[in-house]
Amino acid sequence: MSSEQSSSRSPFSESFFEARTRFIDLAVHCGWEVESHQRTPSDPANLFTDVASIGPASARKVLIVTSGIHGVEGFFGSAAQLRLLSMMGQERAEQEGIRIVVVHALNPFGFVMVRRTDEENIDLNRNFVPTLEDFAGVHDLYVTLEKFLNPPKWPKLEMPFQVQAYAATMKYGMESLREAIASGQYEFPQGLFFGGTGRSSTYRFVESHVEQWVGQARQVLHLDLHTGLGDSGQLQFFIDHDLTDSQRGEARMVFGNRISSLDGPDRLYIAPGAFGRWMHARFPEKDVTSICAEFGTHDSVSVLQALRAENAAWHHCPRDSEERKKTADHLKEMFVPKSAEWRNTVLAEATGMFNRSIHDWLLVPTAPSCEPESAQVEQQSSTFDAEG
Repeated sequence: MSSEQSSSRSPFSESFFEARTRFIDLAVHCGWEVESHQRTPSDPANLFTDVASIGPASARKVLIVTSGIHGVEGFFGSAAQLRLLSMMGQERAEQEGIRIVVVHALNPFGFVMVRRTDEENIDLNRNFVPTLEDFAGVHDLYVTLEKFLNPPKWPKLEMPFQVQAYAATMKYGMESLREAIASGQYEFPQGLFFGGTGRSSTYRFVESHVEQWVGQARQVLHLDLHTGLGDSGQLQFFIDHDLTDSQRGEARMVFGNRISSLDGPDRLYIAPGAFGRWMHARFPEKDVTSICAEFGTHDSVSVLQALRAENAAWHHCPRDSEERKKTADHLKEMFVPKSAEWRNTVLAEATGMFNRSIHDWLLVPTAPSCEPESAQVEQQSSTFDAEG
């Protein structure tokens, strides 16, 4: 039993630096290999993304779990990843021939500053667009609502946000608003859901390391941890790339019916620069399924209100002002509630998700390749493919 398991201490940390220390310490204690990448060498804040891996690079399957692409969500992502680290030791991984890669804090700046975005106000889950030409465009309705979404000063005397949001919903409809606001925009650098004007530092970091993470695997399951969308404590799985019948069958076998996909009737919106879609497209020769694991917190109007206030305070208030602190604290509550019930619920959900990923996907033999390595491999069949 690991020190993290035997301790009654909450896996939720109070800062990026505490979370990072605990992640590294537990990974080393459990026999994982750890690589630390300083993201901004000239920055005295010492911002790092740390990667823990276990199992041989030659494994035919790899589970990759990333956290904190939306900085403030890293408080939960880090806590969940501690649970995963404690589930697997090096000896077992070698015996089973399986590989797991855990990437901690893709957006350390947002984690430290309690922001959703990076140092350039980029929503990194809107920055992974296919080509440089795609860093352009904004939904017409976002333009109509831009002054409401991104107030030119803060604090601002105005009608209560809930009233304004209700009026907008009545006028435009919830579906249209969600698509216009959350799918991303590339024209307002200080605005919400800004996807950037070029490749972010996080994009370049991922691009330079992702082949190492994948190794020689033929099948990749990528779980990207998020909070903020959905009913409190509820876990949902979102896939924003096309699925083959086999992939759909595998995903539903492992995660049940809580999956929403691009081609499903329950999809929310399409974000062209989504990390998961990029991960799927990055390896066309491999079988890659990338899933956004979303843990619900508060209602969507309250979350949007917190995002709007924090973003406005960041751009229009001094960094050490009471308004900036107040809006940051509220944003954290919206994405990582202090409620013990919520924290216990989501950690239990995350533990179950990791158990299913390991036992119902990672440990299930892959389908035989066209060039089998041995007679034993030739005789194996994929449980997932048979079900899909």
